Amino acid sequence: MTMLTPPAAQAAPSFVDLRAFAADLQAGEPVPDDGNPWASSRRLLPMPPGPVTIAALRLSAGSGHAVATPFDDYVILLSGRLRLNDGAETIIEPSRSFVVPAGIAFDWQADDDTVAIVMRCPGGTSDTKGLVKVDIDAPRTPSAPPAPEVLLTPTPDCRNHTDYLSATGEFKVGSWDSTPYHRSAIDYGHYEMMLLLDGEVEFEDALSDTSATFRAGDVFVLLRGARCSWKHEGFCSKQYAIYRPA
Repeated sequence: MTMLTPPAAQAAPSFVDLRAFAADLQAGEPVPDDGNPWASSRRLLPMPPGPVTIAALRLSAGSGHAVATPFDDYVILLSGRLRLNDGAETIIEPSRSFVVPAGIAFDWQADDDTVAIVMRCPGGTSDTKGLVKVDIDAPRTPSAPPAPEVLLTPTPDCRNHTDYLSATGEFKVGSWDSTPYHRSAIDYGHYEMMLLLDGEVEFEDALSDTSATFRAGDVFVLLRGARCSWKHEGFCSKQYAIYRPA
């Protein structure tokens, strides 16, 4: 099995509203139908070639078996409901997420009009034995704030909980929160997909002179190669998946 190649973007965006992408039934390029709805019911987000793909997954009511792949998948459910079984049952409701580590197969059952966003990146040998559900209620511990040289406001208090870390250390999934801060633009050497749980965040891209504001409930991705600032004025929390190539 090979990595799916997304259609090339005409002008690579820095940040993409993934709920809007998933809502457009004609957006993106469909994945070839291999008789496996879990894999083939997807449309790929146009983005520059690289180790990561983003896809909208749309399922009708039904069930099936998802075969093991050599990739790590991070899945955010936008609507519907998923019942997963890899030896233990996991139920995923809207605005919740989970990781399918490389080498993990599972059975699935979907409600009608189940829509999800899937971030796929290279996997590797892992000690993880099954699916990993992101626990947004897990206790978060203090984590490093942005570097002092990029902060335009006082240093915030940040907290993090990591649900999944790949064997290579390149892929990390979890939840995070912070008190308000504003930082200047930094170069993104990584990909980050987020579901904002609380607050609102403003981004400005210094390379393309574009901006966007995302609010609680929004799902979006910042692509590698962007040069973006970050600003939030109230408490902010998110689910996230970061792929940072070694």
